[in-house]
Amino acid sequence: MINPQPSIDPYTNQLLAVRYRYRIDSDTTETRIVVFPLAAARHHRPTLADRLVERHLPDLNEITAWPVPEPKLPALQGFSVCGRYGYPFHGNAGADEHSYIVAIDLNHREATRQAVSHLRWPELPSGT
Repeated sequence: MINPQPSIDPYTNQLLAVRYRYRIDSDTTETRIVVFPLAAARHHRPTLADRLVERHLPDLNEITAWPVPEPKLPALQGFSVCGRYGYPFHGNAGADEHSYIVAIDLNHREATRQAVSHLRWPELPSGT
């Protein structure tokens, strides 16, 4: 687990989600998320047996319906969880850059077009 970053579900106060980088091979990593019951984290260090969900956290091109600018793909800035949904936040520094918030159903294993809603700020002009 590389650079684990926790998030607690503020609505139910029952879930602990951890976003982390996973090394696939010497040249490749992917972003993943694992969700544990918060009680397991309170009582002991969570184990694989405690996990509720673990999945690949898709990048913006995998989950949005609009074209994302290349080659400067907005960086993953953070992640929050509320109930069964995860909310990754993407964006780059700069006044002319867009920021993205996407809702992902954590119960689905496949990443492609799993967004249930998305917000792009500032919004695209009409007709784009």
